[in-house]
Amino acid sequence: MARRKGKEPMDGSPGPAGEQASGPAGEQASGPSTAEGKDRTTTRTWAEVVAQGKGTNLGRKGERPAGRSRPAPWVTHRPTETEVARLCYHFSSVFELSVEPIEAARREWEGLALVGRSLGRRVPVEWVAKDVAARLKKPGEVVAVSLADDHFALRFRSPEVRDRALSEGPWVVAGQLLALEPWTPDFLPRENPVKTVVVWLRLPGLPPEYWSTATILEIAGKAGRPLAVDGVTKGRRAMGFARVKVSIDASEPLLPGIRILGKTKALWQPFVFESIPDLCVRCGRIGHLEPGCRFGAPAPAEGCPPGEEIRGPIYGPWLVTTRSRQMRETGPP
Repeated sequence: MARRKGKEPMDGSPGPAGEQASGPAGEQASGPSTAEGKDRTTTRTWAEVVAQGKGTNLGRKGERPAGRSRPAPWVTHRPTETEVARLCYHFSSVFELSVEPIEAARREWEGLALVGRSLGRRVPVEWVAKDVAARLKKPGEVVAVSLADDHFALRFRSPEVRDRALSEGPWVVAGQLLALEPWTPDFLPRENPVKTVVVWLRLPGLPPEYWSTATILEIAGKAGRPLAVDGVTKGRRAMGFARVKVSIDASEPLLPGIRILGKTKALWQPFVFESIPDLCVRCGRIGHLEPGCRFGAPAPAEGCPPGEEIRGPIYGPWLVTTRSRQMRETGPP
């Protein structure tokens, strides 16, 4: 008897290879499905397929379905303080390990390593090591190791090279801004995620009498810890905006600017940050967008009379910019 084209197998297994679903669950053409009647299909998640014991063709041995699978619970679970207290109540012993091997391993990291993470999309650690080594002109001397919770570690041959890596930021790899900090003993990314990031700050429209290096660094100090001014700013060769390298806390909202008491009036000095990824216009933090924001808008400043809140956007695209031209040498603070 001739086989009818397009008929699904009676046991519910997938059809020919060219017709197998391979995307994430929830999409009409990309999740495993079962037949209900002649033309009606329902979409199942991969978890449902496994739970129901319905075999499915995942491709060649060792392959996963196309699309991003959901992380396992052990990857995403973060014990709360209550959970930790409960565990310690039932398992109260504290173990002291042999000190010698731990101290020997610690010496390989102390003073020689940085820990970091991308504030945007995840970047392969091999790319990070290659870019850092190339910029420092130390090919093959930077070793990258992936850590938990999307963090990584960079190990250097000497403390001097490690310190150079810290001072020569900002670090942008594959278009993503990196946060870097010195490695510390007992570092746990989930408890103390890396949040220190070096960025270039612009001070647009700064009046000429404020263009001394000391004054510029004082103003920039309100946005973060000032590290250096660029060569154009130091030499006053162009005065459209001053440009300062600052270290900021990525877990806190960006400061849009400050009010400066001038000789004749109070001036609003805007701040513009370079190469910032995913600015949330709701809370002013970087690394996520408004739809995924778990913070609220900043509270009014202290001393504002009740009922005089001025509504409207605080953060917007005017707060960030990309580096559009090659800047010249950097001067020390």
